[in-house]
Amino acid sequence: MLSTPVVVLDFETTGVSPANGDRITEVAALRLDGARVVDSYLTLVNAGVRIPAFGTALTGISDAMIADAPPASVVIRALVDFIGADTVVAHNASFDRGFLLAEAARQGICGKPFPTLCTMRLSRRLLPGLASYRLAAVAERLGVRYSGRAHRAEADARVAADVLLKLVASIARRQSTPLLDPGLLRQLTDWPIRDAARRLNAAIDRPAQHLRADSPVVEGR
Repeated sequence: MLSTPVVVLDFETTGVSPANGDRITEVAALRLDGARVVDSYLTLVNAGVRIPAFGTALTGISDAMIADAPPASVVIRALVDFIGADTVVAHNASFDRGFLLAEAARQGICGKPFPTLCTMRLSRRLLPGLASYRLAAVAERLGVRYSGRAHRAEADARVAADVLLKLVASIARRQSTPLLDPGLLRQLTDWPIRDAARRLNAAIDRPAQHLRADSPVVEGR
């Protein structure tokens, strides 16, 4: 399992780009310690903007639902405190990290690095050849099921957490190592896909032939 706790993060938003003025409408942050969720921060968010019709159709979150939700200024400060110094994990992490940084900057919270591990990038290296690396597609490949509605923050965060644990467990079994450093997994997501298996073997100090560089690291279901 993971050698240190991580925070699995998912935002629902009014659109795809904070640079275009899009804002957060819901947040789920789950702290994973080992293989268990030990703490969480879950809330709808009132960012003072209207939710477009396509956003409500996708997520089910409406203007009426967020009317009495805490403001974004309160939520983002609580979220930053909750994350602390832990690694942030998200699927398509550039999206969630972009909104995290943008909302934090609105409140004058700048300079925090928010080290981030992307489960989409990790899946590309450990599950080569999938037709899609959307969260639902990776979850299906790994036998992970939704217990709530997709495109709601908590349901997506729990699925991302389960995907992460499946990937980590498979590496740990193959490499005969009980613990994996989130920092090593972050490095893995930056390595070229063709070199990922070889570099992972070298980083964990295992024989290079233990994993073929052209084959998936993760076993079948």
